[in-house]
Amino acid sequence: MKGKSVTLQGVAASPGIGIGEVRVLNFDELRVSDRSVGAAEVGAEVARFEQALTEAARELGEIRACYAEDMGEASALILDAQLLLLSDPVMRESTIKVVRSELRSAAWAFRDVLAGARHHLESSENEYMRDRAADFLDVERRVLHHLLSRSSAGLRDLAGPSVLVAHDLPPSETVLMHPDKVLGFALETGGRTSHSVIVARSRGIPAVVGVHGALREVHDGDMLIVDGNDGVIEVNPDEATLHRYRQKLKDFQEFETRLEQNRDLPAVTLDGRRIQLLANIEVPEEAEGLRRRGAEGVGLFRTEFFYLNHASLPTEEEQYAAYSAVARAMAPDLVVIRTMDVGGDKVTSYMGASPEDNPFQGWRGIRYSLAHEDIFKTQLRAIYRASAHGELCIMIPMVTRIEEIERTRELCAEVRQELVGAGIPCSPDIKLGIMVETPAAVMIADHLAGVSDFFSIGTNDLLQYTLAVDRGNERTSHLYEPLDVAMLRSISRVVEEGHKRGIWISVCGEMSNDPLACVALAGLGVDKISTSPFGLPGIKSILRSISCAEARQWMEQALQLQTAAQVRQLLRAHLTQASEILRWA
Repeated sequence: MKGKSVTLQGVAASPGIGIGEVRVLNFDELRVSDRSVGAAEVGAEVARFEQALTEAARELGEIRACYAEDMGEASALILDAQLLLLSDPVMRESTIKVVRSELRSAAWAFRDVLAGARHHLESSENEYMRDRAADFLDVERRVLHHLLSRSSAGLRDLAGPSVLVAHDLPPSETVLMHPDKVLGFALETGGRTSHSVIVARSRGIPAVVGVHGALREVHDGDMLIVDGNDGVIEVNPDEATLHRYRQKLKDFQEFETRLEQNRDLPAVTLDGRRIQLLANIEVPEEAEGLRRRGAEGVGLFRTEFFYLNHASLPTEEEQYAAYSAVARAMAPDLVVIRTMDVGGDKVTSYMGASPEDNPFQGWRGIRYSLAHEDIFKTQLRAIYRASAHGELCIMIPMVTRIEEIERTRELCAEVRQELVGAGIPCSPDIKLGIMVETPAAVMIADHLAGVSDFFSIGTNDLLQYTLAVDRGNERTSHLYEPLDVAMLRSISRVVEEGHKRGIWISVCGEMSNDPLACVALAGLGVDKISTSPFGLPGIKSILRSISCAEARQWMEQALQLQTAAQVRQLLRAHLTQASEILRWA
């Protein structure tokens, strides 16, 4: 019998519309009793635990090997954090210590040890770190299934095409998703940087996350619509709603097809100005498929995953493998690698960082790197080695002083000299640029441009610092407006000062995901726009539909306005022909 019709709101995570029959996947935590063991049982209990670790690592290794064969080695790195956790001696010894000293079962001890680390990540204010807690939970479930001799159903058991609903999707299940079987999914938890969402976007699977109460309202066999454009799911829709969404799906598919025709065309405005469109990526696997979206390179490769996913410092070889894989995938186009932006809100205990009262104005970015030059040089060596396989650029975050760039250049020269002396191939000329993401950097952009090869404006932090607005604060989030006139004037100044000194200017923050804002950026003179891979086709189409000279005139008017609402109204009034693109944006 068909259930009741319900509309639930979540967060739009991966664009598209999925319509089909529901398959509910239950990956809830296994119940573990607080069972005591006798002193004579301790040896056997420890042996069971070590065998469970071995079996879990074997299973995960098989999944990784299949995924690497299917999607490439760079993509398979998504599971390396779990393999490292399974082999982590601290985790193993801590669990065994609880079994021996407290005479508890291995299952109880293991869960207790992992829960502490997982809860620390889940309570973080940083979305990326919260999403990494999924790795700990995935490992916990896998090991406990062996310790408790339980079997579990997953994506391998799907009989046919389905729409998935779950509390979350473990990373090791996520990599098994294929568009021919997964029409879309809705999760009660998760964020835009979670493994499941990254894979969904790379494979064109619609997704909505953060749907509170989904498991309470949705059951196996229900009809479900997942709207990844608007962040809505429709449970057991009536015929009128179903018809409307089927038409919407058809319209979206036709829209995507039209955008696909522009895939290999450059982003050239009607009056001939070329704007290079690049992609932002979080992990190496996202490099797969960028060409299909029309990316002309990578404008921001965040490297925090190496430091936040590891139980210890990442080695030079591990970093080299990832950087070189992305360089090969994108060659001959450029890949801009942002050096580690850890510390502050992205705390990793083994790196010596600790929580701060105001992490966004604290010990982070290039400040942290220059205080740990041994760690920094390891990353620079890996980048320089990988530069033998493609065009790489180095970008340093959180720059506020010219000395930070000068010292980084000295370290780069040291690294290159060491590699050349050892006969290791590397590029003779890697461009070194900076993230412009503080008002200080804006005000001294003329000085910074003299010692930088390029600027990339990080609009997320620049907007936060410029407007004194925390976008995570519900009371002030409505003030977080990229088209605020203060923000536009800041970007205008950076572009002007950079161009005076002959360097190129890119924008790589969330502002670049908004087609309307990208018209503003074109009018302000930005040379490159780096955005989410799935936003590229729409942005390319809207840029190809405008005259840059006209956009420049619009922005001259906009800079004299008083409010962001007035700026948006001005731009929309001039973009009536781009209404379809703005509709799906």
